[in-house]
Amino acid sequence: MRQVFTFFMLLMFSAAHAAPITLNWSGTITEVFDDIGTTSFSGTGPGDTFSGSFVYDTQPGSVINDPPDQICDSSLCEWEYTGAPYGGIVNGRSVSGSNVLIENDQDLVENPGDLDLINTIIEPDVQTDTPFDVWELSSQQDLAPNDQIEIVLTWITTDISTFSDATAFTPIAPFDATPAAGRGIAFFIFEVTDTGLYQSYGIVDSFDSTAVPVPAAVWLFGSALGMLGWATRRARPKS
Repeated sequence: MRQVFTFFMLLMFSAAHAAPITLNWSGTITEVFDDIGTTSFSGTGPGDTFSGSFVYDTQPGSVINDPPDQICDSSLCEWEYTGAPYGGIVNGRSVSGSNVLIENDQDLVENPGDLDLINTIIEPDVQTDTPFDVWELSSQQDLAPNDQIEIVLTWITTDISTFSDATAFTPIAPFDATPAAGRGIAFFIFEVTDTGLYQSYGIVDSFDSTAVPVPAAVWLFGSALGMLGWATRRARPKS
């Protein structure tokens, strides 16, 4: 009887949560920054296609202001979320991870490197000091003590009202992979091992998302995994 009651409570708790999101995407690698030594992605270069799936819950685990104790203005504030992840990535090399992070970043184009990158991703040409919004979804996998793979999906737009809501745990529609003035979607691949380093990025050509209900117990288990991975993700310097 106790088991039946426990199962019933799990079902009730599951129904109370927002449905998780499955996001499938595909794209083409545009540039390889580093391909040093031997990694899973060594030899993957411009023109090669890449695809994957993210599974994550839209229910936040916690909200962190960065930097702390600072009043954010409309173009220079960053929020990072440990939104209840229990899934990760599946791609052609069977890489998977469960440490999913959502980041909402408002910033200015301030250096030539950022300017070139953003002008590759979105149209038309962006000028220095242009404010832009970024909504980012990433997942990482720790393969060994010193080995790590991270895949990042990045929505970028010069319409700074798009992601200005600090509780935006999903891209705000309409925002698709079709090229349009002032917006675009990119993906980034990072892999570090004892023997090599690989970093690249590409343009997302298509994606779709669906809401899939899952047991609350799985959601809770993934929340713990996501919290463990957050500190590691925060330690990686941004490119």
